Amino acid sequence: MDNYYARLTQFKAKMGDGLNTTLVSVAELRTDALWLWAKASFSGVILKDAGVTRPYSQTLDSQATLI
Repeated sequence: MDNYYARLTQFKAKMGDGLNTTLVSVAELRTDALWLWAKASFSGVILKDAGVTRPYSQTLDSQATLI
């Protein structure tokens, strides 16, 4: 975990003010649906820890939204 938090610190330093203007969406296109990964997903937790802004549709407390 120490390495994880160290890498987050490095990432935030490299991004600088870019974190304020970057919007990141995590989607998975399947043959039958489009999944938008939300806050409770693996990627959602990492992006939150990294301080990355997400689209409103992906800020739900659930793991994913099916479209």
